[in-house]
Amino acid sequence: MQERRDFTAYSLQPTAYLRTSGMDRPLAVIFLFLSLWGILMVFSASGVTAMREHQPHLSPFEKQGVSLLIAAIGFWIAYKIDYQRLSDCVPYLALGIVLSLISVLLWGQTIGGAKRWLPIGTSSIQPSEFAKLFVVIYLSHYTARKREVLHLFRKGLMPAVSVVGTIIVLVLAERDFGAGVILFFIAASLLFFSEVPRRHLVGLLLVVVPLLAAWMVSAPYRMERLKTYLEGMGDGKLNGNLSFQIRQSYIAMGSGGFFGVGLGWGQQAHDFLPEPQTDFIYAIIGEEFGFLGTVTLLLLFLFLLWRGFFIGRLLSDPYAQMLAIGLTLMIVLPAMINMGVVTGLFPTKGLSLPFISYGGSSLLANSLAAGLLMNLARDGMPLNRNGGIG
Repeated sequence: MQERRDFTAYSLQPTAYLRTSGMDRPLAVIFLFLSLWGILMVFSASGVTAMREHQPHLSPFEKQGVSLLIAAIGFWIAYKIDYQRLSDCVPYLALGIVLSLISVLLWGQTIGGAKRWLPIGTSSIQPSEFAKLFVVIYLSHYTARKREVLHLFRKGLMPAVSVVGTIIVLVLAERDFGAGVILFFIAASLLFFSEVPRRHLVGLLLVVVPLLAAWMVSAPYRMERLKTYLEGMGDGKLNGNLSFQIRQSYIAMGSGGFFGVGLGWGQQAHDFLPEPQTDFIYAIIGEEFGFLGTVTLLLLFLFLLWRGFFIGRLLSDPYAQMLAIGLTLMIVLPAMINMGVVTGLFPTKGLSLPFISYGGSSLLANSLAAGLLMNLARDGMPLNRNGGIG
């Protein structure tokens, strides 16, 4: 069997750790800061519109506040549970995710041409957000349990590809191309850092990437988005109704200057930028907190990326290692792509900014991932001289 590949070789060297009482303080501070910043931005992006329209139901800010309380409970549970027991739950988690995704296709709500939400009473959930967490847990469990046969294509790689591929196909059937891309990148990264031979991964990419490209160009609205993106990249000019949102995003970020106009003082969220509290909330941050705010948020997510790899480096259990890197990518990858979309680096797609954008399912799923990552960090830290962990 080939020599085991260690993903920690790709991470940065560790520096001094600030950790006491069994909790990773830098991670805890960042997750708390992001959650509070998110609730403020949802209020700023949606509060004036909600008051002006005299909405009879809960405003987006009030709904997000309730979601934040639920997410905090989910975070604490994920932080306290024995993450090793999650391996025993993989078959039940797989069944639950598949059934929930199928339920969305059968009975889901269609909003903006996409059927991604499953109504539950007066609220709804988005199962594709939890599918990301499942793929991380499943592949971490699978690559650790099947290490002896991962070098074999048929017995090692294909079963994992079949399970993850089914999840991705169901998500794409909901017209959630952004979530499908994220699932693909998470799965590819975890397989890369496992013992799967690179020749098998290259062969898989040669098959999957053209299929994803064909899926992308199969729908006229996705082709129009791609055409608008390429036109903007080609001559810098964005024309037509499809480019309205990205043009307003540019205006918002340009209006903020270096320090921003101040929280709640932005104009794009009130009358110009469509649905500013969701996919394009980063543009509102640019307007209200300026270049300083956008760079600060970018650096926070980059620090999370380093921290997650560092935590994995400290863990000796292959399952825990894969879990750490998968949870980190689940949070950071959508953030990087979202920021790239808002700044025009990538074509427009429906991806929320973790912990910041409006959406209860996204907030809960990412909070569960954050709690599990903190859980792993607690197990990975050696005791310091004072008896704490550091």
